[in-house]
Amino acid sequence: MRLAFKSFLTTIFLLLTIVAFGQDFSNKGKDFWIPYPEHIDGTLSSMGIYITSDSAATGTITVAGTNIPFSITANTVARKFLGPNGAGDAPNTVVHLGGLTDNVGTGKAIHVVSDKPVVVFAHIIRSARSGASLILPVTVWGKEYIVPGMASTGTSNSYGELCVMASLPNTQIEITPSRVTRSGRPAGVPFTVTIPNVGDVYQLQFLNKEDMSGTKVRSIATAQTGCVPIAVFSATTWSAFSCNGASGGDNLYQQLFPTGTFGKQFLTGPLKKVATSATDNNTDIIRVYVTDPTTVVTRTLSGTTSTLTGLVTTGNYYEYTSSVPT
Repeated sequence: MRLAFKSFLTTIFLLLTIVAFGQDFSNKGKDFWIPYPEHIDGTLSSMGIYITSDSAATGTITVAGTNIPFSITANTVARKFLGPNGAGDAPNTVVHLGGLTDNVGTGKAIHVVSDKPVVVFAHIIRSARSGASLILPVTVWGKEYIVPGMASTGTSNSYGELCVMASLPNTQIEITPSRVTRSGRPAGVPFTVTIPNVGDVYQLQFLNKEDMSGTKVRSIATAQTGCVPIAVFSATTWSAFSCNGASGGDNLYQQLFPTGTFGKQFLTGPLKKVATSATDNNTDIIRVYVTDPTTVVTRTLSGTTSTLTGLVTTGNYYEYTSSVPT
């Protein structure tokens, strides 16, 4: 399960990076915000923040008032750790979103600021449990998102969760859950939440082992503000896939691209896993999300093109598996 899962996750990273550059904006920037979603191991987990650039840069990571300076030379990586608990460069106890099922965490976001454009990754880990995300700068945040997810088949509790941060104070967001939430909000019924301050994080969790795919999040205009950019992350406390009753798993953790970056052509490429047989391959789980359910989606696999069928209407996605490029 673990190798297949990591291949699935890495494939997502590669595809998202391609989309970013294809839409003529970059994941390089000077201003980043990072949430620390609830993890099955709580603050026994830790977050690694990795910063790199093709030029020398200096900056600061701010964690609930604690400033962590960083400095990198060109083509090197600065690495800082939050936690576990009181350890690391700063404690994670002040930013971990444990216990927030449908609430705003005041000042819970991690802030990365640099004097030159840099690339940032965040990695939540505890022992063999691992989930990581490319972090997008504020300049490429959007106003509308479709949240991906997946139902866990493992033995531990697995709560799907989304995190939202705002670029301006008193930003109002509208969320339409695809499933009943852990706090009892009904599926398909929009509700609004106000994020009071820049640096606050709103977290919403879903029921154990439910698939929150297709949940919609958007910024909405108010009398005080227009429709302003927001950042949305999709995560789980823990997940296992494709192996019923699995006891090993990881947390999902991914910053999302807004629907405005959706495109029409994509390439997927699987990773080769360590194997004793040349034919022993990873199997990637691939989901194709559509904003319009009437969209016709074709897939070319091993030279054969076919139209995808079986749209999952609760999430507006198609799903297939493959161990070869598509």
